[in-house]
Amino acid sequence: MLYTGKVGLTPTPSSTIRFYYMSFTPDKSKMISEGNLLRTRALFLEPSYKMQDYVQYVLSPYDHPTRGIPSIYRLYIEMEDLAEFDFANTYFLGMDHWRRICECEWFKPYLEEMRGDLQLKLKSRALARIKQEAEKEDSKNYFQSLKYLADKGYIEKDKKGRPSKAQVEAEAKKQASNKTELDDIMDRMDIPNTPLPTNKELN
Repeated sequence: MLYTGKVGLTPTPSSTIRFYYMSFTPDKSKMISEGNLLRTRALFLEPSYKMQDYVQYVLSPYDHPTRGIPSIYRLYIEMEDLAEFDFANTYFLGMDHWRRICECEWFKPYLEEMRGDLQLKLKSRALARIKQEAEKEDSKNYFQSLKYLADKGYIEKDKKGRPSKAQVEAEAKKQASNKTELDDIMDRMDIPNTPLPTNKELN
């Protein structure tokens, strides 16, 4: 059962929620005004004030419990479209429309949360696969996976300003040493050189 997080509301089965979102089609005729202007704020329930004739989405992570309005957050996370091109064309009037919405100051905090949570979702999935490889001794990626997890390569490094020249050189030597070690292991096992994703790639 999936709860909306609000007291007094009846929980909705997750299967029903998923079917609704996957089959949702917005009314794009409401996304452009009579003067041929792209609507932005009016498409969302929370910032649209009293005028709600054109509302298509809610900004909450959950769909509206009584009106059945889908969450733009949920749609974004479920589509997993990092380029946001398909997302823009599916739920809005294309990239130009989506860019205008993204540029709205009131929308930026929600956009940052959506993008950040999608990155975490994909990173979590990647780490789960690496962990699976590390548990299979017969896997060709066994040693690389173990080393990646042992070195905590999944932890983001703190950004404390521009590093000194000595720090850069020390880190370069460390990375070169790690790469040499992995290459040696892979050569001995006759494994194709397909390194694990870096922190930047996972993020």
